[in-house]
Amino acid sequence: MKAIHYIKSKQINWTLNRGLTLQGSEGDRGEKAYTMTLEENLFEPFIPEVEKQFREGRGGELNPKEPEWPCPMQAVHSSAALVVNIFQYWVKIKDYTPILQALGFSSLECNTCEFERKFPVCRGTPPHLDVVFHCRDKSGYKIIAVESKFSELYSSFNEKEKIQNAYFYG
Repeated sequence: MKAIHYIKSKQINWTLNRGLTLQGSEGDRGEKAYTMTLEENLFEPFIPEVEKQFREGRGGELNPKEPEWPCPMQAVHSSAALVVNIFQYWVKIKDYTPILQALGFSSLECNTCEFERKFPVCRGTPPHLDVVFHCRDKSGYKIIAVESKFSELYSSFNEKEKIQNAYFYG
């Protein structure tokens, strides 16, 4: 079994075990790996500031291709849903210390976290980073950025799903 199919099957089983119904990527057609509502794919409902950042982001995660189709974030294998499910909690409680410690940045103080942040660091299409923490330490201002990939790297569907060079700027 290819890794992409294994990941999706585990996510589909997890969702069905929660008693949820799945739909296809095109409503009643396509791969049945999308929750019926966005809320079913999120651990907690969107907080307004996070939802606003996703609506304004370039990824189109909340925009279905057709009105009756699910939005991309409804996919059980969605990296965007993964980001919301992991990081939104810390925005809600306004305490980034535990998550920064888990990421290996225990010496930083942070007071802001953004989603879908655009960084024009190179020519061409600039990266839109999933999560950006604005921090400081004794030496000054720091940015900690997280780009989430869940199943994309295991898919051979198309080249668009590969990590673009702009994300490796350093």
